[in-house]
Amino acid sequence: MVVLPLSARTPAQLTTAAQRLAAALRAPDAPPLADVAHTLATGRATLATRAYVTATTHEEAATALETLASTHKEPTTRETPATTHKEPTARETAAPSRAPAGTRSALGEAWKAGQDVTWPAGGRRVHLPTYPFAGDDHGALTLGAPQTTEEQPPDDREAAVTELFMTTLALSDRADLGKTYFTAGGDSLTAVFLVTELRDRFGLDAPIELFLGEQPLDRLIAQVLRGPDDDLLGDLLDELER
Repeated sequence: MVVLPLSARTPAQLTTAAQRLAAALRAPDAPPLADVAHTLATGRATLATRAYVTATTHEEAATALETLASTHKEPTTRETPATTHKEPTARETAAPSRAPAGTRSALGEAWKAGQDVTWPAGGRRVHLPTYPFAGDDHGALTLGAPQTTEEQPPDDREAAVTELFMTTLALSDRADLGKTYFTAGGDSLTAVFLVTELRDRFGLDAPIELFLGEQPLDRLIAQVLRGPDDDLLGDLLDELER
């Protein structure tokens, strides 16, 4: 039996995340359930809207996730039956029990309530569907090895990075890019998502400190696109001009 924790910024995004994960678990090449549990528990930043499901097989997990997604309510605990009527497949027998039956709900409930949880040891990180943001089809955190990035024309990259920020922060007007990151609704956990997404999708190195400043978003985006080396050169030129 494993505990699969999910979190997102909003219930709607949690619903989408549950649907995507359910589909991934039904794929023929789905990773072992123990590795899925380990990845969800240790490989993602935790957001405010939380839920979890428990399962012993991929099919149980997928069904529980679909049930969670179909409620369209504030997330609640979804537990699958402890037994199943089908013979487990090889990938299911490869997934060890990640928590005793008596503690699985306690772990999930404590985590859902915002407490620090010590998850069972073991497992490895694997690729899973990315988290959705504000109805966007792009994820904000890719697990496992970084994705291969492709070179984009400068204008295309700037547009894509700007769209990433606007979608993640649910901004509807480009005028909002004149706001600071936190004024626009950002927080530290979302900054972690953006840093990871910028690295994995665009190959851009964005220090987390960039998000803590008072510069408007459009300037922050410009700094991200320039990169740290260009920022250092710009600072030197500014000093020479003084």
